[in-house]
Amino acid sequence: MPLVILLTILLVTMLAIWTVGMRYANDFTLKPAHLKQFKRVLVIFPHPDDETNIAGTLWKLHRLRRHVTLQILTKGECGTPDAHFDFSLKATRSAEMRRVRDILGIDTLIQEDLGDGQVAAHRAEARTCIIAALREAKPDLVITYDLAGLYGHEDHITCAEEVAQCLKQTHSAATLWYSAVPPRQLKLTNLPTHMAKDRQFANKRAKPNLRVSVGPLGVIAKVHSIYAHTSQRRSFRESVPLHAPLWFMYSMRVSEYFEEVR
Repeated sequence: MPLVILLTILLVTMLAIWTVGMRYANDFTLKPAHLKQFKRVLVIFPHPDDETNIAGTLWKLHRLRRHVTLQILTKGECGTPDAHFDFSLKATRSAEMRRVRDILGIDTLIQEDLGDGQVAAHRAEARTCIIAALREAKPDLVITYDLAGLYGHEDHITCAEEVAQCLKQTHSAATLWYSAVPPRQLKLTNLPTHMAKDRQFANKRAKPNLRVSVGPLGVIAKVHSIYAHTSQRRSFRESVPLHAPLWFMYSMRVSEYFEEVR
């Protein structure tokens, strides 16, 4: 009997913490995004695991039977604790990315090899890859990082800049969304801002104006996709401030956010 009481207290406490955290981290005042208006979606990020911020949205697009193409510009070989190069990570993280593709129901996965941490040095190649993806996918919605790269990562910023430039160059009429994070959710996330070369990067952060409610199944898909990136478990662990299970912390993110740019 005492064990039952103890477990009940523990569950009630966890539920209370989860509810407070969920209500704090999410901005329910933003207008809902209407995903049904889009038929073909192209998502472009520089690294494996960058897609986890919008994993619930990708899963929801799959459930709506929208065609989703995910282009990753590098193979993430610098995804080590001190960001040193590890050639073996290319194969490891590519395999992890394929598992995520299956979890989220992504139709087409394109994984380039422009060099982790080297996207800015390979702008011409990046532009060629992005234009090829735009022409192949024929999207009516394109999603990428914002011009701050979330935390100032140069690869993230270059990716966002080149996507915007390529949309202009190809005269694409596709809608452009930047992945965005509400200010209060940022306060609950430890980001490696020491990597930023531009110390004013935060001034360029996207301001969310759209919200996608991913629902319980979308949250589950998001958590599964995070755990699929086994090699990056330490990085995800360090991104949350509390010593609580990753699934518990990320399950609070019941909505995902975007800034509609055009």
